[in-house]
Amino acid sequence: MKPSTTRAMVLEDVMALTMPGARNFHLCLDLVEIAQSVLIVGYAWRWPKQAAA
Repeated sequence: MKPSTTRAMVLEDVMALTMPGARNFHLCLDLVEIAQSVLIVGYAWRWPKQAAA
């Protein structure tokens, strides 16, 4: 993975874990954002390689 992708995923995890007084919908939105990021990275990881033209 590119460093920027890893950094973004770590930032999302830290954001979700360091909000103990946050309302439940903030935590829920963070979980949705993390899930979307994981799905996007997984989809990009398995993207078919194209032959060089």
